[in-house]
Amino acid sequence: MRFKNDDDNRYRVNFTRATEAHIDKMTVAEFIEYLENNAEFEDESTPIYIDGKIIWCKDCILKETYKLRKEFLVSEDGSRLFYSISVIKRAELVDDSTEAAADNEREENKDMSTYTQFEKRLKEDIKAVKRARKVIGDDCVTSEGYTKYDALHILACDLALCNTIDELKKQVRADSNDLPRDVYEQMQQYIEQNVKEIEETEEPAKPWEEQERTVTLTNELCNMLQCYILMTTNHRKGEIEAWEKLAQETDENGTPKFKNAASNAQFWRDMEIQLQQIYTAAD
Repeated sequence: MRFKNDDDNRYRVNFTRATEAHIDKMTVAEFIEYLENNAEFEDESTPIYIDGKIIWCKDCILKETYKLRKEFLVSEDGSRLFYSISVIKRAELVDDSTEAAADNEREENKDMSTYTQFEKRLKEDIKAVKRARKVIGDDCVTSEGYTKYDALHILACDLALCNTIDELKKQVRADSNDLPRDVYEQMQQYIEQNVKEIEETEEPAKPWEEQERTVTLTNELCNMLQCYILMTTNHRKGEIEAWEKLAQETDENGTPKFKNAASNAQFWRDMEIQLQQIYTAAD
């Protein structure tokens, strides 16, 4: 397994070597089975908020040593596994193959987007050519005009047989022996030029946590939100100081007594920055 988000790999230091070895060697399903046999399940219906959706999970505590405990969350359907870093922060663990499949799915979605825009362009260009023929008349159409007209129509026929741009390219290559050379070259050129233009103008999709959301508040609620952020400032500072102090404590071997203390302190520091951003946005 591996952390789905590469940034979460910093939390690997929180585990004992034995647990880390299990994570490296086991799949998600195998590790969940390991938890069922070795961990204590405390709550069978814990809701967590991931990527804009509520997921109901089973809460389990794995005792790594007599004192060290790690909290994991297993989705009710047994398909997803999360390491609980803090009260509201979790890191998902996935199989390497699962992550690869997700990458393939993202590429396929991107290609489908390109496909849809390409199809729209092709239809518009065919309409434009038809309008031009009506205006100037067939007798005035040049050989290059006929070539383009034929190329666009054959492309439209091939596109109807395909679901992606890659499939379209293969279909055009398969037709090459049955097409006039100039028509085939026109088709190839049209695909390359338009796909390139579409991909260059596409904006990369933002991850869920960076996507903007509009929230409407009355003036009273806005003031109340700002007041709450100000009133709880000292509490957050106290949490940061407490966790930073615990992070400095070590045992006789010089290793931290509280391995999660440093990440918890960072969580509160990040929260303070984010709440200040909310305060400024509400001002």
